[in-house]
Amino acid sequence: MATEKALWDTLRKGMQGRWVAQRFEDKLSYGIPDVGFVLKEGGPYGFIELKRIRAFPKRGATPVRIPHTNHWKIQQAWIERVGGLTNAVFLLLQVDRDYFLFDWNAAQVVGQLCKQDLITASVGYWPGRMNYDELYAKLRGES
Repeated sequence: MATEKALWDTLRKGMQGRWVAQRFEDKLSYGIPDVGFVLKEGGPYGFIELKRIRAFPKRGATPVRIPHTNHWKIQQAWIERVGGLTNAVFLLLQVDRDYFLFDWNAAQVVGQLCKQDLITASVGYWPGRMNYDELYAKLRGES
């Protein structure tokens, strides 16, 4: 998806020097997250699924739906299976200009939540602009 590629380009540039990351574009194996990473300075390794949605729904109480629902369910299953073992699988969601980071557990309900509930469920929320120092800390498991 072209929009996820734009999110990857932004993420790759913003995290430069903080990690070694590889984007996976495997069309044969469903569910594997878009990015595998190893954090520098002794940080953990993990995975990030990228999702980008152009705009929030017009009504605040409307859930922010994830496109390609069947594919997303397969991805959620992978995130849950591996995230439950490693605690290092995340979902990075961009909606309009807002960024949300979810751990593997909270990623299970994304697609069913309105904007306010996304903010509450996320482990990182950055309105208007990504904060890469905070993102790095969250990926390291720091509060």
